[in-house]
Amino acid sequence: MSGKWRVFPFTALVGQEKIKRALLANAVLPSIGGVLLRGEKGTAKSTAVRGLASLLPQSQAVAGCPWHCDPLAPEEWLCPSCAGKKRKGALPSVAFAPQLADVPLSASEDRVAGSLDMEAAFREGVRVLQPGLLAAAHRGILYIDEVNLLSDHVADIILEACSEGVNRIRREGISAEHPSRFVLVGTMNPEEGELRPQLLDRFGLAVSVSAPGDVEERLEVLRLRERFDADPQGFLLQYAEREAALAVRIREAQRLGLRIDVSHLSEAAFWQLMDCTQAPILASHSNCRALCDYTRNLTDDQLRALAQTGGTVGLNLYPPFLGGRADFDTLRAHLEHMLTLCGEDHVALGGDLDGCDELARGFTDVSSWASFYAYLQAAGYPADLLDRIFFRNLLQLLQ
Repeated sequence: MSGKWRVFPFTALVGQEKIKRALLANAVLPSIGGVLLRGEKGTAKSTAVRGLASLLPQSQAVAGCPWHCDPLAPEEWLCPSCAGKKRKGALPSVAFAPQLADVPLSASEDRVAGSLDMEAAFREGVRVLQPGLLAAAHRGILYIDEVNLLSDHVADIILEACSEGVNRIRREGISAEHPSRFVLVGTMNPEEGELRPQLLDRFGLAVSVSAPGDVEERLEVLRLRERFDADPQGFLLQYAEREAALAVRIREAQRLGLRIDVSHLSEAAFWQLMDCTQAPILASHSNCRALCDYTRNLTDDQLRALAQTGGTVGLNLYPPFLGGRADFDTLRAHLEHMLTLCGEDHVALGGDLDGCDELARGFTDVSSWASFYAYLQAAGYPADLLDRIFFRNLLQLLQ
């Protein structure tokens, strides 16, 4: 039987909404940093992971590249061969389907990282790299069932690739490398032992799950499983339309470039979020609490942390969030404080024009931004910095 008929459809899963939301969030926004699913056996953890993998939308890869590099990726994300070709012009591409690379607990270093053909290296002076699971997972999912039982040595190899986005192989004084950027998904049963803190920290989300408590829900799980086991192909065909619709939604969400906005979060919720994601954070309309002690404004520590994620903070025009005269000078004070703490690449305009019942002095509607631009220009702000603040930083975040 073909492998595709052995995967239980994601849309047929009963309940377990936390699992589904966490996996879908990572499919849409891989920069979240992966997900760890913790729960007893029989809670659909592995079934959900494999079901999601079959829904990942196709994209493009560089033709002939063994590491299936993305032809639209920045040069630093490409393998040396593709990076060299890109400097000479556009890269030829072919269709690419992201893969789920399953790491068995018995996997060796060579199986995970790949290996070098030492005979070719010594005889011919060429580095021939035999791909491993980290190569197969590039731009897809690296899945580790019972991750808490993984050997420390293999875990360290995976941690290095997660941290750097590159897999480096070193043998007998010879080294080679290739890009390895993937969504890390782990499942575990806490009753079998805890996870190393170093590995736990690599998961952007951690979700605790349990078996359905409702009797009818449990019976429905059993009914669906029996139907699937009796006729996998027929069962999957019944869910084909739902699966296709969800795949389209995932692809559209990826295209839109969804981001996490913290402007309406409390300070406690902000730090809870920072503990469970590595994604770039957006504060679409927030100001500086150091200049205006309002609970919706961000502290200096929050601003620094946001910038460290690669995120962006947008200046708010609402007078209670500005303090003082709430005029162009006040806006500029908040802007300069943000620039000092966050850097020039992480500050933008937020406005909150659709949510304010009053605006800073000098503002009547969106056209007033032109006057503020002229004011900053007269104050000595260079054109390149103004372009970053007024549009480039937000565009960069949303790409």
